[in-house]
Amino acid sequence: MRGYLIGVYGSLCLDKNCVWDFQKRPIGIELEHIDGNSENTTLDNCTLLCPNCHSQTPTFKSKNNGNGRHSRRERYNCGKSF
Repeated sequence: MRGYLIGVYGSLCLDKNCVWDFQKRPIGIELEHIDGNSENTTLDNCTLLCPNCHSQTPTFKSKNNGNGRHSRRERYNCGKSF
């Protein structure tokens, strides 16, 4: 999904309020799942953000505890590793 979106939009942060100057330095682009569910990979749920903008979202890393990664939790509950 990330590769497809980069092919369509380029390596740009799609947050309209982003202030990162891409002309000075290249920066990695991250895939953001808007609803916080990493298994929902539909186009309307995914966007590209720079690390700074991504870290400000309510679904970033530990801010999203308890959501997504359903199959991984099931494996842990069965005593298996991921």
